[in-house]
Amino acid sequence: MRLACKSLIWYPKKAYEEGGWSDQPATMQELYGITDEIKASGIAPWSDGWNADQATGWVGTDWLEEFMLRVHGPEIYDDWIYHRIPFNAPEVVEVFDLLGELLLTEGNVLGGTSTILNTPFSEAPLPLFEDPARAMFVRQGNFVTGFLPEDILANMDEELGVFAMPTWEGGFEGQPILGGGDLAALFTLNDDAVALMKFMTAPEFGAEWAQAGGWLSPHKTFDVSHYADETTRRVAEIASNAEVFRYDGSDVMPNAVGGGTFWTGMIDWLNGSKTAQEVCDEIEAGWPQ
Repeated sequence: MRLACKSLIWYPKKAYEEGGWSDQPATMQELYGITDEIKASGIAPWSDGWNADQATGWVGTDWLEEFMLRVHGPEIYDDWIYHRIPFNAPEVVEVFDLLGELLLTEGNVLGGTSTILNTPFSEAPLPLFEDPARAMFVRQGNFVTGFLPEDILANMDEELGVFAMPTWEGGFEGQPILGGGDLAALFTLNDDAVALMKFMTAPEFGAEWAQAGGWLSPHKTFDVSHYADETTRRVAEIASNAEVFRYDGSDVMPNAVGGGTFWTGMIDWLNGSKTAQEVCDEIEAGWPQ
């Protein structure tokens, strides 16, 4: 019924273009280089927020999943989320360390780790659109546009830039996209219910929702002209052109992990109370039998 595209990096188009930085880095390593350049200019490269009340930490799980998918590819990613390899496999610990180079390096993220943990995820994009901008990047799904200031939403194509989180040099070569979605299930079999399901799963379904905004079709054949703005069309193309699409790993894992120890483990790692190895070991030890 609805697709969520998570592997997106948003930026304030005007301020970013004035800085002269590339709007489509080829690799994560190139993006790290841009991060250093932005930091040297006196602006925080990244803004991030993990606070979501009882669900605090889910944004961190998305970060780790993005890196697992890029560094080790879809096969190992699948083995990890379906527990065919243990949560504390060396590949997972390695990805924690690589993610740490981005999020834990001083000056990379506005306000540092305490700000990340205390900022609602919905407010993470706001510093990008202050005058002057206090940060340049935020990584979040397409749904984050619903939390942008009204003046930015009214001129989204002119104000908001977006590109796919790039590949990892030396890792999986194709462009992977992490995402999620809302699903419809049929519990009662009758003609009317079957007809409704056929209607809802048809490639042309959702034209009116697309015009209203905040909705993406899961069909590659969906007519992108139905989307109300070029920014959403760009996001739809990013999703449909990906070589690999994978579902959010924490949503696939058992709830005790994906909605529990994985969330809290990311918090413990970010605030420095536990190492990556300790977090991974504890999550593995608590994986439901």
